[in-house]
Amino acid sequence: MNKSSIWRQAYSDFLKSGLSRAQFYRSHIEHYFPKVRPSLSALYGRFQQFDREAALSEAAAPETESTPEQTVVVRQLGENIQLAEIKSEAAVFRPSSAAHRPAVSAAAGSQELPFRIRLPNGVLFEFMTPSPERSAVVLAEALR
Repeated sequence: MNKSSIWRQAYSDFLKSGLSRAQFYRSHIEHYFPKVRPSLSALYGRFQQFDREAALSEAAAPETESTPEQTVVVRQLGENIQLAEIKSEAAVFRPSSAAHRPAVSAAAGSQELPFRIRLPNGVLFEFMTPSPERSAVVLAEALR
């Protein structure tokens, strides 16, 4: 097994574990690299690379319904938090679940945008919001 596939297996197990990256590193990394233990920063770098690949593959995954072209903008908000903003040409978001929210807020009359954020443990939050940046900051503060 080459080093790249070992990292991918470690990342897959990390997502299933529900642990933070630091906890996973402390308790599991020696199982994957018994001779030479990589640094914690190496783990963060590799896992962030896999996070970006997963976000891009999710955005590019074909859907059963035809949807307009979408662009995913990923921003690093903190050490463990990335913001992925999905922008489509028609600004229409079709959620995969039966629960559907309108694309325009009735109260404020402002346009809502789809917002997606993946937490360090792999949990993905996806919802509509008129201010993706504000939502990201609120989530970041709540996770501290």
